[in-house]
This record gives sequence, C-alpha cells and structure tokens, in this order.
Amino acid sequence: MRPFRIAVSFAAAATLLAALLLAAPAGGAVRPHGTDAGCDLLGRSDVRSLISGAGERALRIHCGLLTREAARPDTRPRPVAPLARADVLVNNRGTDVWPQITQSETTVAVSGDVTLAGWNDSGEFFPNGDFSGYGRSIDRGATWTDMRTPTTPLDGVNAVFGDPVLMADLDRNVGESGVFYFANLGEASNGDAIISVHKTTDGGLTWDSAADASPNAPSSAFPDKEWLAVDARASGTGAGNVYACYRSFGGTEGIHFSRSTDGGQTFTELAGTISANGTFTQGCYVAVNPLNGDVYVSWRNTATTPLTMKFRRSTDFGQTFQPEVTVGQFPAPENNTAACGRPAFVDDEAGATNRAVRSAAFPQLAVDPNTGNIALVAHSAGLAGGSEADIAFTSSSDGGTTWTPLVRVNNTATGQQFFPSVAVNADGKLRAMFYSTQNSPTDRLIDVYISSSSDFGVNWSGPRRVTEVSFDRPVTNPNFDTIVVSCYMSDYNQIHSPLPALGQKQFHLTWGDNRLDGNPGQGGVQPDPDVRYERQRQDF
Repeated sequence: MRPFRIAVSFAAAATLLAALLLAAPAGGAVRPHGTDAGCDLLGRSDVRSLISGAGERALRIHCGLLTREAARPDTRPRPVAPLARADVLVNNRGTDVWPQITQSETTVAVSGDVTLAGWNDSGEFFPNGDFSGYGRSIDRGATWTDMRTPTTPLDGVNAVFGDPVLMADLDRNVGESGVFYFANLGEASNGDAIISVHKTTDGGLTWDSAADASPNAPSSAFPDKEWLAVDARASGTGAGNVYACYRSFGGTEGIHFSRSTDGGQTFTELAGTISANGTFTQGCYVAVNPLNGDVYVSWRNTATTPLTMKFRRSTDFGQTFQPEVTVGQFPAPENNTAACGRPAFVDDEAGATNRAVRSAAFPQLAVDPNTGNIALVAHSAGLAGGSEADIAFTSSSDGGTTWTPLVRVNNTATGQQFFPSVAVNADGKLRAMFYSTQNSPTDRLIDVYISSSSDFGVNWSGPRRVTEVSFDRPVTNPNFDTIVVSCYMSDYNQIHSPLPALGQKQFHLTWGDNRLDGNPGQGGVQPDPDVRYERQRQDF
C-alpha cells in the first residue's frame, strides 16, 4: 500500500467528510486527515469551486479520506482487441472491476510510428495506488496495448493521480528510440503533493526517470491542473527544454512555472507566481513556438465577470516573462450551479442533476510551425448566433501581445459544446475537436465533433461528426464510480498533430467515450467511461 500521510485530528476529518461531495468508498476505512498536507483546503469554498476532478480526488488521498481496499490481482499489459471502425478503443476493458471502471480525461503524443495516449484511470487505484493510465501503439494508432500505469515508485515519485499530459521530444542521445514525457499530479516519496514528470526513451515500454516539476511547493500546498510542453527543435538555445505550469492551492496561490534544462531530470521553478491574481486562477496551458523557442502560458481568470483568459510570453526560454495580457472575455456557458456546487452542464430530461457534468472553461493553445501564430480555444457563452454553449477561437500574430475578436468555431448553433482542444499541423491547417450534444434534442447524448480551418481561424468548416454513435452521460452525482468525485466526466480531451521531425501531418484525437455498458446484466445500460482514438488526414 502506498504510504499516504496519517495525522491526528479525527474531529477535523469528520468535519471535512461532511463537506465532501462523496462518501468514502464502501469497504475502505477512512483515515483522519493531515493538516500538514494542506488538508484544510478541502474546507475552502473557493478551492472546491476551482480544483480539478483529479485534484480533488488526489487531495482526498493525501488527506487520508480515500484509502485502498485489499489489493486486487494485477495483470500485465495486454493488447486491446482491434475493432473494425474508426473510433478505436484504447484501454483494455478486460481489467475493469465494477465500479472502478473510469478511464477519461485524455492526452496524446506522437513520435514516428509510436503513439502514446494517457488518461485518468480509477481501475489503477486498488491494484497499486495510482490513478493514471496510458496506452501504447506502434502502428500509428491502428492497434493499442493498455500499459496500465507509469512506473511507481520511481526516483522521488511515489504515485501518480491523474491530470495526465503527454509530450514527445526528438531522440537526442545514442540509444534513444522514442522520447516522451508524462506529467501527472503526483505524490513524492515523503508524502508531499507534487507535479510529477516521467520520462521514457524507448517509446513508453519502460520509464527511465521521474522528477518533481513543482520543487518550490511547500508541504502545506496542493499543486493542481498542470500542463507540459517540450521545445522539440533540433538545435538552438532552449532545444530539448521541458516546461511545466500548474495551479497552487495553498502556499503562494496562483499559476506557477518551472523548467528543466537537463532532459527532465530536474526542474527549476520561478519564484512566486506568473499570474497577477492568485485566488481566482486555474487551468494553465503552456506551449512552445517551434520557430524560436519562445514559451507561452495561458490560464483562466475568474476574478471578474465575465471570466477572462490571461497570457504571458517568455523570450528567454522560461527564465522571465513579459507582462500579463488579457486575451478576451469568455462568459461561462454552464447551465447549472446548484447540482454540483460549481458550474455544470445538465440535460433536459428527468433526473438530469444525477448526470451533471462539472465544467470549467480552460484554454488550450496551438502554435503554427510555419508562422509562429498562436491559436487559443475555450468553450464560452455569448458568441454571436450561438447556442450559449459554444467553442470560442482567437489568435495572435504578434507573440500574444494582441488577440483577434472571438469567433465561433461550431457552425451548428444547437446543443452544448464543451471541452475543446486545438491543433495545427505542419501545413498550418487548424483543427478543433469538442464534445457536442447537437444530435440530442434534450442535450443528454454526446458526440465528438471537429471543425477545420485553412486560414488560421478566420473561417471554419463543419462541424463534422467523429463518433460513430452518440453516448450517454454516466451517473455522476453521486458518481457511480465510488472513488471518483461527484459530477466528474473528465476536464479535457486532446487533439494533436506532431511537428514534422516527429511525425506526419495527420491529426490524432483522443477522448473519453461512454458508449459501452460498464455493468452488463444489471438492468439498463451503465455508461462505461473508456478512451477512444482516431487518426485523421488533414483533408478529413
């Protein structure tokens, strides 16, 4: 069993338990929480309204409010049976044990023929104390092997708890055959909450090292909702650098930034925050300009209404940042706040609050490898002619100093559109993917759609349906998966197109998908959160 922190105050633990959205899982003893691990954060309403799903769960683990049952049998990685369809199943459902069957919140990266996908995985918690999984394909996504979880313990990282981000780099040293970095919420060997970054040099077969990307975070803080970027240029100052950002709850609150100049072995963190506001920030995203190595960070700011997206640029490879810029206003599109105690999307059918999907408009960035122009997407209300829950796009051609007015990506103005991701390929073609309920009159059923642009977001085609079948929302409130927080159905999905040196011009999509029955024979269909993948040509 992982050595989670145990502390002394049973009364405080009881108070926190009453405040939590979920009870402890049946059969799992609840341990008193530790005040030295930042556990008072669970009692703060501002934290509860901003913290990620993986973050809330990880904080409960650190505080002893969620513990493992007796270990279940573990199994070695197994190939996933190929399906004769485009929506390829990535995770191995054969290892699922009801109700811990949640695989969602996806990330994807490519190096040559090797594709790695990562996700939150509740099925990893009881066998080994982790909450992250990943899959590996060596035939450009045609078939997959569920590799379970990255190696833990490894170096100073004791466990990984989700919010996964994968990034690839060039093979820079003799003997390397597929360099990837894998960031997660983590636990250090001393029990502190950290941002962990694993590294593999053999395309995800094994993991060479793991490092703490939040070295300045005190024991009283909880680092959450990280993102990762790699400077994958072949040469030049900064080439091979690894950059991370995260949101700190407790300690010095706000958006933090760190970098590694030694291939992910160690990280150095800037003093203080890079966000002017501390309390009302979340969801940072970091990207690198592949032309000159400039570093870009964006995040969500809720200090004002409507909320805004903020942006900062570094021209010295993450050593300093230029002043904070407001990208634009993104009015919150969620249609319910009561069901989950925070913004959520609900449908129009009976029992809708039992299927509520907690949501936050986090930015995602992409940088054109030909021009250096920057793209940003997030879901938003208030877009002209829209449905009040649409995908907003803006761009910058001057390194983030100024931004174009928001435009609506989805031409179809019905339903709820949320959790967008954006990528640009080697030819400068943009593609955005997102969830949409446009095929469901009651907004209950969900599909994945993409829209494309050949003029960097001035005009958008589509949207075009990706999923072959619509899928239902699982029971989330309280969550059917007893170790997943209420109202959680992922925080993001990802579309990716590699740089020319790392892969072809195609787009790689991963998303959480609930189309299959997670508990057959028990009456009705229990939507099973799985991970799906699709590879698309640029002319799709």
